[in-house]
Amino acid sequence: MKNSKLFVPILCICLLVAMIAAILIPGCAAPSSTQPTANTPAQTVIELNLADYDAAGTHLDPVWADFEWRVEARSGGTLKVKYIASGTLLDASGMLEGIRTGVADIGKTANSYFPEELPLNQLIALPGVSSNALLSTKILNDMKHDYYYQDWEALRLVPLAYKVGSTYNPYSPKTPLTSLDDLKGLKCRTPGGAITDALESIGAVPINVGFTEVYDACQKGVIDCVPHGQGLLFAYLKLYELGDPGWWLDIGGLGAYVSTYFTNQQLWDSLSPEHQQIIDEELERLDLRWAEQDGGRDTEALELAGSKGVIINAVSPAELELMSEYLQPIVDEYIVDIEAKGFPAQEILDEFLKRKSEFTQYWSNMPF
Repeated sequence: MKNSKLFVPILCICLLVAMIAAILIPGCAAPSSTQPTANTPAQTVIELNLADYDAAGTHLDPVWADFEWRVEARSGGTLKVKYIASGTLLDASGMLEGIRTGVADIGKTANSYFPEELPLNQLIALPGVSSNALLSTKILNDMKHDYYYQDWEALRLVPLAYKVGSTYNPYSPKTPLTSLDDLKGLKCRTPGGAITDALESIGAVPINVGFTEVYDACQKGVIDCVPHGQGLLFAYLKLYELGDPGWWLDIGGLGAYVSTYFTNQQLWDSLSPEHQQIIDEELERLDLRWAEQDGGRDTEALELAGSKGVIINAVSPAELELMSEYLQPIVDEYIVDIEAKGFPAQEILDEFLKRKSEFTQYWSNMPF
């Protein structure tokens, strides 16, 4: 009887303790509508692909793996971008249309491949405009939203990040190159755009060859000469292998390689501002990282070429002045043509050169 009298108070105390525990200890409470359960749908994950025509299996593979990881990590796993190389999704010639129509989500193009579609984007590739890959890449990315987007906009495409590469100087595996005269009549590879006009101005014969086809074209004699940055000529393409012994000539540059990562407007508008920012910043970080390496890679690549027997030459100061006389009319003509298409070419070029001068002056005054 005594035990039965104690039963009710003990039961009440137990119930009270259980209620307090449920309030104070989240794990003891029943699932709320804000907590994930087995029946709660998983968070949406957006998966995009990025098409590139550059070859896989190179020193760039770890860089792209790091890019994929950073995008996913920054987004908390809600955004993934898969890099697909070697033209598997789109080759260089089909890149603009393929991204516009959604064959791939993000693509890379060398802007000189599309001089008619992207007239404004030929400016920075013009001879004498860019002299430093990292500086030009930084300035161009700073300008992209305010200045350097109009021709992309007309195509319903969105530029995401720019990369300005090294200036073009010629290499020939078979023909000795010691002066500008040696380039006359040589079949030289061109990606299109202003470098085609630059080659014609010095008497060479431009031959349009895709970047991935350069080695074979050079080996088979389709082209005699390849103007490009030293890093790509020797460290990437290893064209010194074709040399007998091979000649490289510093002519002050025929212009620069400019590439862009881009997407279509519809896809871009469908992304959240947070996802847009991640893609924008990570691609720009990637391009700045590569541009920073270009100077050192070019120096190392030229040393490598020399160690493989390539003969390194440079034109005389008088010939450098002659190069300017050859090339300035090309720049002037491009400005007139681009302005005629309704784009503010001179304003944009002036702004780029102003920023370039300001950056150069700033760093030259630093005490180190």
